[in-house]
Amino acid sequence: MRQTDTILKNLFIDNWDNLEKLQADLKNGDFLKNEIVEFGLVKIYTGLYFPNKEHSLLLQFKDYQFTKKQINFLPSGNGFNLIIPDEITYGSSWLALYCTDKNIEDAFIILCLAVYYVLERNQTNSQSEMCDAVINQIILLQRLMKKNKGLLLSSEEERGLFGELLVVQKLMRLKIANSTIIDSWKGPLKGIHDFDLGVFDIEVKTTKDKSLLTFNIQSLEQLDIIHNSLYFQLFQLTEGSDSDLSLTDLVEEIRSKIENKIILEKFDSLLLEVGFSVLTEHFYTRTFHIKTDLLYKVDDDFPRLTKPLLNQRIIETSYKIDLTGYEGQQEKLSNVVLGVKDEI
Repeated sequence: MRQTDTILKNLFIDNWDNLEKLQADLKNGDFLKNEIVEFGLVKIYTGLYFPNKEHSLLLQFKDYQFTKKQINFLPSGNGFNLIIPDEITYGSSWLALYCTDKNIEDAFIILCLAVYYVLERNQTNSQSEMCDAVINQIILLQRLMKKNKGLLLSSEEERGLFGELLVVQKLMRLKIANSTIIDSWKGPLKGIHDFDLGVFDIEVKTTKDKSLLTFNIQSLEQLDIIHNSLYFQLFQLTEGSDSDLSLTDLVEEIRSKIENKIILEKFDSLLLEVGFSVLTEHFYTRTFHIKTDLLYKVDDDFPRLTKPLLNQRIIETSYKIDLTGYEGQQEKLSNVVLGVKDEI
């Protein structure tokens, strides 16, 4: 989390704590509030929503009336609601975002930060545009919460996505068409293998272990050869320095290489399937150092379990393999692609 995020987070929390200390007796549906900032003609308040004193963020739009479309598209659910409260201030309209589930308080703070930043970025626009920007931002974050209730990836998920995007980056550098690469990326869609390029597949695994190369295999199909060949790409990722890339850095580097808008939208959609969004990208500040980068061809000697190798009454299992010191058939992705490039 950036320093500015931490400062704002503490500001919200301190304001809510101070409001809770006040002895206020308000009726149902009322808000106890405190102004924190003004962007253009929109003021932001922290608040408590009575009678349950739910944490809230209120927006006051001066001299503005919401359109029917804006009213009809107010998002709710997944632990929060966005409503038009019964605040009576002459010539003003209000929006109130409040948390209905204390178990997702951290995610709600991220929502509040996102609203703060979108208003800050749009403060020179009209109030109608600012209102639309807020609603659209919350709708996108709501979609993200359906994938990941906490809004942010776990450390393991972050590392796993970083590994898959390293393969996207490698394929781009080998001059494969961006459309082919993004279409081949099946990891976010729970494909059998992370990449399916038609003539060969790639399964990607990452580890943070500094000494052992051990990996969890989730199913009997995960290392099964479906097309002509399957390759196992492993990355050993350790804590990086300022000269290394973060997940957000890698996403931005890939996005900068995609000029076609439709392909870029599909890439962003796949990221959203995983639980990553440009709306929360600034939270991923950890960098990764690639200590080990190996590509193995999955052949008869590669350690794996598949249905043909097992008793037919064993229908599913998960297991762990250890590739520490493994001397299997190593490959270079450039050579693999060169051998089949005309078929991709």
